[in-house]
Amino acid sequence: MIKQISGTDQSLLSLSKTSFSELRKIYRPTSEAQRNQASSTNDWTCLGYYLDQQLVGLIKVKLSGKTLNLSTLAVMPECRKKGVARSLILEAERMFSNAGLLSVWCVEQT
Repeated sequence: MIKQISGTDQSLLSLSKTSFSELRKIYRPTSEAQRNQASSTNDWTCLGYYLDQQLVGLIKVKLSGKTLNLSTLAVMPECRKKGVARSLILEAERMFSNAGLLSVWCVEQT
């Protein structure tokens, strides 16, 4: 099940930390990137993917004009390769079907 969740939800923060733990061994966000992320939390819509009432995937989306921006696509390691990320992206596209362009945001300022 996919539902909208708050960008400050503790389970979202925990999932993001777990999902990106391997990446964070190599790439670390700068202080500026962390401040930017914290200050822009309300600008993004957060969608969570739940299995058995547990958050196992998330994506942040933002519509800017006709551009749908995707960011922070995260899936618990044990739930990868099961269609969770695909389902989240498809739901974001469905929610913002008026978007004419899709933009994927990657690691920022590491």
